[in-house]
Amino acid sequence: MNRNHKIQKLIEAIPNCNPEEFVDVITKLDLTLADFEGQIHFSEERYTRTCVAKNEEFELILIGWAAHQKTAIHNHNGEEGYVYLINGSLKEETFKRNKNTNSFTKTGESILAENQVAVAKNHVDEFHALENLSDQPSLSLHMYRKPMKSCLVYDEKADEINTKNLFFDFV
Repeated sequence: MNRNHKIQKLIEAIPNCNPEEFVDVITKLDLTLADFEGQIHFSEERYTRTCVAKNEEFELILIGWAAHQKTAIHNHNGEEGYVYLINGSLKEETFKRNKNTNSFTKTGESILAENQVAVAKNHVDEFHALENLSDQPSLSLHMYRKPMKSCLVYDEKADEINTKNLFFDFV
């Protein structure tokens, strides 16, 4: 299968980009649903994670959000990360963890519009949660500077923080 030219250009640019350059590159590419034909998946049970590209330096993950799906509060274990919204509308809430009590203080909230980038904090005590605000499916592209095998996730029902091993639904 021939990889889309814009996606290939992004993959080639990532290793040479600092954070500001990455944001500039990805927004200028103006990625659309058509650029990910054959890689878009949705599930009514939970958001889906599709590996677009992965090597030792970075990973690109396409996330398909059914209406109103959201993540748990989680961190990125100190990894530099970006969320690019291809279509729909996502809300990001950010939190600071108090290590002594494992409680969270909400530090911010923003709405991500199409062709915008959110930069994930790279401190281990910085957490966030994402939610599809739309009644329709949404699609976002996530880039992490180092592939993430696990992250910390807050389990609201048990009121505890656990390590979650990450996986792809589709490769």
